Formats: sequence, C-alpha cells, structure tokens
Amino acid sequence: MVYKCIPAPEVIKIDKELDISNRKSNQDKAVRSFAEIINREAINGWKFHSMENIAIKENPGCLGALFGRKSETTYFNMLVFSNENDNAITNKFIPTHRVKLITDVEGLKIRNEPVASKEFITKIPNGTEVQYLNTGTEAILNDVKAPFFEIITKNNIKGWVFSGHLEKI
Repeated sequence: MVYKCIPAPEVIKIDKELDISNRKSNQDKAVRSFAEIINREAINGWKFHSMENIAIKENPGCLGALFGRKSETTYFNMLVFSNENDNAITNKFIPTHRVKLITDVEGLKIRNEPVASKEFITKIPNGTEVQYLNTGTEAILNDVKAPFFEIITKNNIKGWVFSGHLEKI
C-alpha cells in the first residue's frame, strides 16, 4: 500500500445568493467541488483515505527576530489517498496514459510547473506513453477544461502536461 497527499482547496468560491434558502445549495456546490477532486484521483487508481489538518510554524528571520517578530503558525488541509499498487509512486515505469493530439502539431509540451503560461521543457510526440504521477491545477485550453498532470516518460523526462491531450491506457 502506498499513499500520496495533495493540498485541499484553501477556499471554495461560491456566489452569494440573496435568498437564504440557497444556503443548502451552496453547501452542495462546495461538497461537489471536493467530490470532483476525489473522483479525478480515483480515475488513476487512488482511493480517498482522509483529510488531515497540518500546522506549519514559521520562525521569523534574523531581522524579524531583532524587531521582536514572533513565530507564525499557518494551518492547511491536505487530502490523503491510498493505492494498493506499490508501483504507483516507485521508479518503475508503468505507462498509464498515451498522448492523443487532435490537431497535427509538433508534440505535447512538458512544463516545469502546472501552468500553461510557463515555458516548456520539451515536446513529446503523439502516441507517446507516459506514467501519471500527480494532479495539478485545472486549466482551459482550446475550450477543453482539464487539470495538469505530472508525468514521466520511459526516457525519464518528468514534468507537467495538460491532461486534456492524454487518453488513459
């Protein structure tokens, strides 16, 4: 059994309704937001395990301490997932997805960060098999809404790709 953790959303934004009877509706929207994350991980074999609250204590730097600044504690939530496949996070390459480009382009861009505006490392050709590692932020590219996936290729090229251009094997 292996585990992985991803940050839970800090804030779920929901438009405030004037009618107080919509409170239940807003709760449903928030719950659906978490369900989307959990279901997205389930597609790749990860089972939701728990949500944990973590405290990070940050000590002031030299200058801050000199001026009497105190330590600050920040709390955040993380979602914990489990997978019975021990190869889910090991170094053994197990293809889980294949690059599937709709248009005739030079290849799928691999980036250092899960952000479309960041420069890309390289491109991998259509049909290349990759192994899913992690899920990043959602994006909309060419009217397709999907998250970025952290992947690794058989040749050990690791980075983030837009998952809207991948198909599950």
